[in-house]
Amino acid sequence: MWWFRGAFGGDLRVPRQVWPAAGLVILALVATGCGFRPLYGSSAAAGGAPDLAAISVEPIADRIGQQLRNKLVTLLEADHGPTRPRYSLSVQLSESTQKLAVQRNELATRANYQLTAVFGLSEGTKNLYASRRTAISSYNILVSDFGTLTAANDAKNRAIEEISDAIRTGLAIYFTERRAQAGPVVP
Repeated sequence: MWWFRGAFGGDLRVPRQVWPAAGLVILALVATGCGFRPLYGSSAAAGGAPDLAAISVEPIADRIGQQLRNKLVTLLEADHGPTRPRYSLSVQLSESTQKLAVQRNELATRANYQLTAVFGLSEGTKNLYASRRTAISSYNILVSDFGTLTAANDAKNRAIEEISDAIRTGLAIYFTERRAQAGPVVP
């Protein structure tokens, strides 16, 4: 227990249950004081969200590219409605599978699926932002070929989900920082 002198001369006990809440309040005040701005939420709506909705995602090669493009289009335009594209996003994918956990009879029982996306954001002919994201998903290699194929497809879907979220987050951070550098807009 922590004891201190109360305002009226008596001792006041502060229960231990209060400390976590007090710590969160202090942390929030410190984070606000150092310039922290949330990426999502009401203050972010003025930041990257309208810009994200103005991104046109170029077609991506192969079936996995189509799935990633569909996921990106959904993430970037969600709740913003269709807007006239101002930016263009191009993505190149590379994928590989590495077999792990090899038994004595040289049969693998586990595999890692790796999906790497190299992407770039441009406005007309001007390149604005470029980056690379990698996702690794593991799956079991089963006795059944159908079971293994299903597990591999699930690993691909998890990798697509992770890559699309990472690309969206990277773009949102880019637009938020870009607005912060431009300064406030005065009407």
